[in-house]
Amino acid sequence: MGTSGAYSGSGDTAGKRLRRELKQWLDDVPPNDNPPEPTDDSDNPSDGSPTDTSPPQGHLSPDTLLNVIPLLRPRTRGGRGGDGPGGGGLGPGGARGSGTGTRNRGGAHRAAAGFATTAGRAAAAAYAYQIGDATALARLGLDYTELRALGDPLEVTVRIVNAACGPLSDSTIEHEEQRYVAGEIAQWVIEQGEAGATPTPEEIVRKTIALIIQEAALSEAGEIARQADRPENTGELTEREIEEVAEVLAGRAELSVNGATEEEITQAVEDGIETLRRMRGDGRR
Repeated sequence: MGTSGAYSGSGDTAGKRLRRELKQWLDDVPPNDNPPEPTDDSDNPSDGSPTDTSPPQGHLSPDTLLNVIPLLRPRTRGGRGGDGPGGGGLGPGGARGSGTGTRNRGGAHRAAAGFATTAGRAAAAAYAYQIGDATALARLGLDYTELRALGDPLEVTVRIVNAACGPLSDSTIEHEEQRYVAGEIAQWVIEQGEAGATPTPEEIVRKTIALIIQEAALSEAGEIARQADRPENTGELTEREIEEVAEVLAGRAELSVNGATEEEITQAVEDGIETLRRMRGDGRR
């Protein structure tokens, strides 16, 4: 989980608050918490005892994950920041790399535009691959016939991510996270398409926003979840809950998606993140 075991989190106010609230949530989660499997009680009629009406435990508040948004710098007046192809350690299937990343006292440097751009390229390429748009792939430096000849969706994903983010290299935490998000969104689009349900441009944008929030949150939460006194399933629980809540937040973003080109997805992702920034009350900092 998270990008690097050596990273201990952002040092600014939002990062500290995110980790504090994640720690409080984990402290309150019952040991070995898992959602109960649904049961059919038709053969076990009630014995008349009172029904347990206590609220469900162990659920993370969406407000906690909104603390990720200030960790994503908004676009500066001079243009996008950090939007070039990045390095990082993506392996087949979108696996995280082992680079330690770079940081200063403020923590990792993250730009919303950088995530939006690399993920936009990867998502647009995966979408073009699924619908057979060779021209769109060529604009991204990829050959449709070559990709089809690979016969392996994971290898196609790796090719797409390398085109979107640049070749593998040791790099910053931001670039590792960008590369991971690009790999996950490309793989998701391809898997959905292979299952006969190619996602719409809006679904792609919302999934991308969710992945950005999820990956940044997991990087920040990693050290907390790895504490020795935590139950064995803490990592799995943290990933599952953060993934679900990130999807909720992405669903709340206000979007205007005009298509599935690189530019359209990139713009929609960045704009969607800005609506969440306004929801949190940050404005443009």
